Amino acid sequence: MNEAPLHNDAHIRIICEAIFSDGVLLSLAQKHENKPGIKSICFDMQYVEFLHSPSLAELVRTYTHLQKRGITLKVVHLAPINAQIMKRTNLDQLIEVIV
Repeated sequence: MNEAPLHNDAHIRIICEAIFSDGVLLSLAQKHENKPGIKSICFDMQYVEFLHSPSLAELVRTYTHLQKRGITLKVVHLAPINAQIMKRTNLDQLIEVIV
């Protein structure tokens, strides 16, 4: 997991599916949400092979938490199958997806 803030975004690279368990994703977001000037948190998913239902639930949980604080959640570099899953579940309507 690499973290590199850029402009008003916090960029967090997710390198394995295990990150979606036990609220780890939400904890990462919380770590960055109070930094000055943060308007969005961007999860780089290029190393995530497949988004299963628990990972989708964790994304929704993190999205809801951040939205209440006025912070946008973005996911980038999704594998084609994961972009398709986001679209089929309509999560691309909630979470900004940048392929």
